[in-house]
Amino acid sequence: MSTRFRINPKVLLQEIGGTNVLLDITSGHYFELNSTGALALRALSNGATREQTVTQITARFDAESAQVEADLETLISQLLERNLLTIYES
Repeated sequence: MSTRFRINPKVLLQEIGGTNVLLDITSGHYFELNSTGALALRALSNGATREQTVTQITARFDAESAQVEADLETLISQLLERNLLTIYES
């Protein structure tokens, strides 16, 4: 089994004027994502593992995998803490 993620059903991901925003429709709180964060979130919510997501981002942005992995873990933690992302096992 591996940990997978979904966007909370009460959260919308929208691009507004070139900015990606997660909006919690119950609380009205929002979380702004840069393009890399939005790519990571879309990959994760489409069933990619952490490792697959890191691979996608490093390939697209020619970035160091260790830095991408650290940034991804920070993003996941922030989204889970704000209840914008949910975990499921597959």
